[in-house]
This record gives sequence, structure tokens and C-alpha cells, in this order.
Amino acid sequence: MKKIYLLLATCLLALVSMGGCKSHKETVKINVEPKLEEGVVWHLMTVRNKQMVYEPHQQPATIQFNPESGVISGNAGCNKFFANYKDHGDGKIEFSEITSSKMACPEPFMKIERTYLPVLSKVDGYRVGEYTLELLQGDKVILTYEKEQEVEVEEEEAVEQ
Repeated sequence: MKKIYLLLATCLLALVSMGGCKSHKETVKINVEPKLEEGVVWHLMTVRNKQMVYEPHQQPATIQFNPESGVISGNAGCNKFFANYKDHGDGKIEFSEITSSKMACPEPFMKIERTYLPVLSKVDGYRVGEYTLELLQGDKVILTYEKEQEVEVEEEEAVEQ
């Protein structure tokens, strides 16, 4: 009888401890109605399932949506880019008139840009999670992003002497 109680207690303890170990980033919640919110900055993580490798001190490539104006903008690795977009609903989207600034940057920065922008032009769908954005071509994920985490800045009170 003691063995049964010990076994039940061990199983209960294991179940309780497994529930508390998950990070909030491991859970992807897909919105019932996907919504691209204004002001959210998305950091590019993969292009066609290949992890992006950034140089030390390099800002990640990004994308940001402005639903009111129908414009996307972001950093392509070196240059800033802009495009018009139309959200057709049900996770369908269309980008047009992708343009970018024309600065020259070190080769690793330019390589990211040459990889990113041509793939971005092929996007026709999307899925938005709580912390992730996937841009699709047909039913294939071609770009993945992670939501920029807001950094809380604490104001320090000045100490008068």
C-alpha cells in the first residue's frame, strides 16, 4: 500500500513540476483572427528555414506594419525599406512597391539584405502568434520573426546633496 501512495505522490509531483518549466516563448498562440498591430517591431529570425546570423553590434533585420496607412517598413540588414501592403483577411496579404534606401554597408550586412528583400516580395500570407510572425508563400513558411521585447526603463530619482 505504501508503494502505491509513493508512486501516486511521485507522479503528482512530476506533473506539477512539468507545468511550471515552460517559457512563455515556447508557447505559440495563433490568433483566431490574425491581426498585424501597429507599432510592433518584428525581428527577422529565419529566411527559408535558415537561421539569420548577425554580426556583433548589428541591428537585426525587422518589419513593422502600419494598418492605417497600409505601409510596411523595416531594416533590411543595411538599408531601410518600405512597401505598400493589402491585408485581404484570413491570413492573406499582398506586398507591392518594395523600395529601400541605397547605402553601402559591410558585406555581411549586404548579404542579409540580398537574402531578405527578394523573399519578402514573394509573401502572400501570414500567421501571427503571441511572440512570432510567420510570412508565407502559399502554405510554406518563408520568413519567421520574433516580437521585439519591450524593455522597461526605470526612472532613477535624482538625489540632491
